[in-house]
Amino acid sequence: MPPPSQPKANTDDQDIDQVEIQYESNKTKPADTTNDGGSGLMDSFFGCLKPFFTAVNKIGENIKYSKDSTTSSDNWLIPIDSIVNDLALIGIGIEGSVYRGKLDGQNVACKRVKTEEETNIKYLRKLNHVNVIKFRGISISSPLYYIVMEYCTYGSLFDVLRRRREKNSYTKPTQVLDWSRQISNGVQYLHANKIVHRDLKSPNILIADDYILKISDFGTSKQLGSKQGQIMSFNGTSAWMAPEVIRREPCSEKIDIW
Repeated sequence: MPPPSQPKANTDDQDIDQVEIQYESNKTKPADTTNDGGSGLMDSFFGCLKPFFTAVNKIGENIKYSKDSTTSSDNWLIPIDSIVNDLALIGIGIEGSVYRGKLDGQNVACKRVKTEEETNIKYLRKLNHVNVIKFRGISISSPLYYIVMEYCTYGSLFDVLRRRREKNSYTKPTQVLDWSRQISNGVQYLHANKIVHRDLKSPNILIADDYILKISDFGTSKQLGSKQGQIMSFNGTSAWMAPEVIRREPCSEKIDIW
């Protein structure tokens, strides 16, 4: 549940660099005329085994992911003293205040929420994708409740676009293409994990180092069940809200695409 008011860069007067993205087309490589018949036979043999090797690799990745998740869960509960001694306010919103802090020598964003119930984000702990904000843990010491997550240097996509408008600047089409690709990858990952965000908009997209976009602010997110469609509460931002949510009709992950 990253910040309602997103972290801002230390240099608000500086715009992030625009990135030129070049996509290589899939070109068919010319046949290698130096291969003899034996080499071609071996290529065919290993080609037949490719699905097997792919399956083995996926099993290995799943095992690694499971181990990583177990390791991270051991450090999920963060002692309050580890973060409260070095907090700087960076945003205030309806859902809580957000601070920049330090954890193990690294910058983190600490969102202070009102109740312990709001720190119950078990279904978000497993998220591990480059275009989705990474949760570091929770810190509970009544009346202080914090959700700790990675810190994004350049603030929100909304802030970047606003600064460019104020400077009468523009965003290159290649930049828009890359941003769209990153956000789509993050959304696809969330839906594959049965999570619907419900409030996708530029203020909830953060920009980290190397200009990597991160989907954030999971305060209105919901874990999907096995049903095809579910009635969802009127949560999110009305200007970005899908019609089926407003009409209280059965919804699916498609509301994020809207």
